Amino acid sequence: MKPRYPAAPNYGISWRSIQVEPVALSGERIALATVVKGEDRVLRVARLIPVQALEKIFGQELGRRIGDGLQCCIDAAEKFYSLNPLSSRWAPPLQGFYLGQEVTTLAKDMEDGLLLSAMHSSSFSVACNAGQAKTANRSGLTAPEDGRQLIEAVQVNGHDTGHGFPCPRTGT
Repeated sequence: MKPRYPAAPNYGISWRSIQVEPVALSGERIALATVVKGEDRVLRVARLIPVQALEKIFGQELGRRIGDGLQCCIDAAEKFYSLNPLSSRWAPPLQGFYLGQEVTTLAKDMEDGLLLSAMHSSSFSVACNAGQAKTANRSGLTAPEDGRQLIEAVQVNGHDTGHGFPCPRTGT
């Protein structure tokens, strides 16, 4: 009997994280968003951590400010990378925000690529997702299944701004 393996992914993607350094000059950065571009030039810029989680981590005022700054960076990155390859150098428009190195790999499709970038860019996104669980027993889900459910929940509830989570300014 020959072993059967799943089909290898064949959709080329590249991604970069958008990071924040909440304590200036500390060198400690947290990935809050990801920019993913497919071989067919499809672009997705996704917020990895909801503003509510940022407010819990950094306090209501600083969390909201980081969320607003991140939205500004997301909008600027989306405009820039919709016209340029992901290998192009772009600088976030606000101090304290940074762009991570480009990572290139294969995925099944854009949604799978978005999930891969989220899992490999930010452990906070996994923690925030686990915090949204309705039950305490999470042993039946793997991280990829968990991430897919989060992406689907955001899109099904009609709150998808193209960034993965509701816009902090409008709530939609």
